[in-house]
Amino acid sequence: MVESVGDDRPCNRSSFSRWTPGFEDFESTTWRELADAYLIEERGEKPGPTYRLTPLGWITGLEWSGALVEGSDVHQRAIAIRCVLKAKVNRQQSFDFPIHVRDLAKEVGLPVGWVWSAMSANLLQKMFPNHLMNARFDGHLIKVPPTFDMKDE
Repeated sequence: MVESVGDDRPCNRSSFSRWTPGFEDFESTTWRELADAYLIEERGEKPGPTYRLTPLGWITGLEWSGALVEGSDVHQRAIAIRCVLKAKVNRQQSFDFPIHVRDLAKEVGLPVGWVWSAMSANLLQKMFPNHLMNARFDGHLIKVPPTFDMKDE
């Protein structure tokens, strides 16, 4: 599913069902197991049921595929996002620095759909667990606190 979503759309903007090419052999129980694990969610579309990948499903798919290893394309992209966000931090300020997901994507040079998926799935926390990757994302705006990317002691 992660491969089907690609880079251009946010992870939750693609629909999947038992009629989607490549997914015809999924048992109905498989769809239910994925939904129960919050990796996909039902869209309520007709003909149904149709599902979409959740941010948790997106990052889990990357993890299961081995795409989160150091040196991978995903890792390099995460480093680029981290560097741009860290450059926005002013440790002397007490307020968060806001940046729109489209502006971040443009600065990093990545598709906005991929950046949306990465931020909504907390990719930075997954990739850099020993650092405070506490930027908050509300679907459009990323708020980067002054404590962003501090070493977690």
